[in-house]
Amino acid sequence: MGCSPRGEIGGWLARARLFSSFGGFYSSAMDTGGCRNPEMAAYSCYLALASQRLFASIRGGNYRIVFRGKSISVSAGPSRDLSLTRASSQHLGYKWSCTSNQKQNTKICHQSMGTCNRVIIPAYSQPNNQTLRVMLLIRSTFDPLRTATTKQTIVFSSSRHLINVNIACVSNCNGNKYTIQMPIHLKGQCLRCRNKKITKWIWRVESLPVEGASKRLIFDVKETKKRLLGIHLNVEAVNRYNPKFTYYGTSWVFLEKNMGPADTTCTISPRVGNAHETQFLLHCNQSQARFKPLQYCIGVENFLIDECKTDEDIQVRLPPTEHIIVMICDHFSVCDDVTITVEVRRLEMDGSENTVKSALSQARHWLEYADWQKSFLLLYQVAKLIKSKGRLLNFIDTLYVYQPQTTVQLAHLVRLTKRVVLSLEPLDDMEVNVVARMLQLISSTFKLIINSNELNTLMDSYYETMVNELCDILNKFNSEWEYIPKSQCRAESESCLNIDNFRNRLEQMSTLRPQGLEHINNWLHAHWKLSSCLFYMGMGTARRLHPEEGPKLIERSTFTMRLESFDLDQDRNIEFESADSMHTLVFTDKLLEELKRRLRTDEVLISIRSHKQSQYWWYPEQESHTQVLVVNAYTINNIWKKSEEIAEPFQYISKLKMNFSAGDPVNEEPSAQISKRGIDFDDPEEDIENVIHDFVYTPLEVRMYRTELYGHSVLGVTFTQADIDYCVLIRMTNIPKLIDMEKESSTCLVKAGVLQPTTLLLRNRCEKSRPVYIYLRAANLSEPWDNFYNSGPYFAFTLT
Repeated sequence: MGCSPRGEIGGWLARARLFSSFGGFYSSAMDTGGCRNPEMAAYSCYLALASQRLFASIRGGNYRIVFRGKSISVSAGPSRDLSLTRASSQHLGYKWSCTSNQKQNTKICHQSMGTCNRVIIPAYSQPNNQTLRVMLLIRSTFDPLRTATTKQTIVFSSSRHLINVNIACVSNCNGNKYTIQMPIHLKGQCLRCRNKKITKWIWRVESLPVEGASKRLIFDVKETKKRLLGIHLNVEAVNRYNPKFTYYGTSWVFLEKNMGPADTTCTISPRVGNAHETQFLLHCNQSQARFKPLQYCIGVENFLIDECKTDEDIQVRLPPTEHIIVMICDHFSVCDDVTITVEVRRLEMDGSENTVKSALSQARHWLEYADWQKSFLLLYQVAKLIKSKGRLLNFIDTLYVYQPQTTVQLAHLVRLTKRVVLSLEPLDDMEVNVVARMLQLISSTFKLIINSNELNTLMDSYYETMVNELCDILNKFNSEWEYIPKSQCRAESESCLNIDNFRNRLEQMSTLRPQGLEHINNWLHAHWKLSSCLFYMGMGTARRLHPEEGPKLIERSTFTMRLESFDLDQDRNIEFESADSMHTLVFTDKLLEELKRRLRTDEVLISIRSHKQSQYWWYPEQESHTQVLVVNAYTINNIWKKSEEIAEPFQYISKLKMNFSAGDPVNEEPSAQISKRGIDFDDPEEDIENVIHDFVYTPLEVRMYRTELYGHSVLGVTFTQADIDYCVLIRMTNIPKLIDMEKESSTCLVKAGVLQPTTLLLRNRCEKSRPVYIYLRAANLSEPWDNFYNSGPYFAFTLT
């Protein structure tokens, strides 16, 4: 910068140049000695400014690629005022701004990011695989008119040695809120880590490490005064194909303590009333809760009476009870319960036909208008009066007027079914066939709720009650089925079930008449419908039971059930033992990989139901080791269908005998680790024959039995007794047809008396097992049966 003054003094011209190291305007004085006429002197000074440039620059250049995981510094250190020396103070002001290429990152980038000479972008706010455009404006503090701008494009990407880790909420962490009433369950997730294997999961709660950590953190929070709970996760991984490459990842989450509703008081009026008739008014005051709206659920002994409501004043009808429990829950399902004493008297019914018919007619009227709550309370009391098949038919016809829609109505339907089964006991096969219609309604309601994704809307305590009641129905079916009176087995359309030691079913079909094939055994039909209900029930359990939370055991007198959830991405086999320790299933890594691929999930619930059914129910003194095993697999939104086959079957170990002999030479075999347990593996040896004792009642009657025949095996049917001549047909087929008996030379004749056992043989030349049907009919259709009018001609045969 320089100053070039110019002066005219008479005829003289004087020039001077002044230089300054700082910019600005200056005044100057000049001595013009020797002027002949001072008055004629004129002076003017012109300041000519040199170029005053500012140089704006961001360290790293105009385009920069950075890796996520560490704090990023964006510095304006290279910026200069070119009019000043490099070593002197620059006297610059800075202003930062930023724009993003995606809207969701507007909170990271904004128009005012500070006035310091650098900006820090912390690791937790860095976007992944996105672009930020950072702009810098510098201004001279001496001359605010002098400015300069520049920009830098920053591309964030994952480091080749940095993996993207996420912490997912499993339970007690919704909305980053937790309660001390239950454990916190978090799950670590590695995103896009197919070629990487996690070797270490390191969890820290606040500053304390968690011992024995895995990909899941299940942590019981003790009473603490801190409002926020910080949980950090660090992982280490290696490349699956080249273990020399090591990767690291980190993530964290902060959970806020949720105390839930507190200090809630509820009142009910009137305090005394009649079941179903009296309408009670329940009022609850404002609770001390941060997260509203609150919902109020009215229950009796963990059984929900009506849908949960958000109103503080609720009108409700109640069943007979002495107290109710009101659950007050906030938006994150943290609840507080209040017990209210109330006297609800039972509605007196005399049990006559007219009373039952009138009550069912009233319930049907309400169901036609979709008033489920009123009709349920009435049917709840009528259910104990269902003592005959006629009343049962009317009761079920009433239920079929309306299709239940919600999980609460599903729980009500299960409760009604249980009360009907208990009032009917002991069950006969005709009644149980009608009860199967109620089970069909439960099954269809399950399907409807699963399709609408509302199976988890019922709170855990109420869902647990429904599960227990379904298991009670199954236990009642099993106990009634196992000890059926022999006279009942002679009923016209009833038959019996056997299960042999080789886990094959030998099912006696119901009576076959020339007019057509009737239903297969009524007990089998009802049991099938109930199994379908239990099958859908498992999906609700899969949404409530998660890996590493331990197994859920359900024990009844006739069966045991074990449900446990597993992670499918673990590199090991899963050994799953039934609750009664009679069966062990081994899921290999190949099978787990197949389940993961076809179920499209990394978490699966395995259910094993083991039934204790006697092989010969008509010999109650015979101790049976027979077990029926039911295995199901579930996810939170998928079910392994019964018809789907798996390429890699699970390994099955059946333990039917214990050998505690000290001198057992099996210990010397290579598999000594297993043999020491004294367990006989594979199929047990058959120790009892399958004996069938039965009658026919009319000459037109056809008896049919079903069994399974192993591949490359021979089935022997040996008749030991026959009161009359019988025509017998043994056929290996999938669909039995009565016309098979009419074909010429298709049957064998078994003579009356059977002086010597008559054996009929059938060979299976196939590699897989095939169903075999045994037909039996009287040979002489016109033979008089006067001698057998009480029970019909008798026959007996064994299967070997």
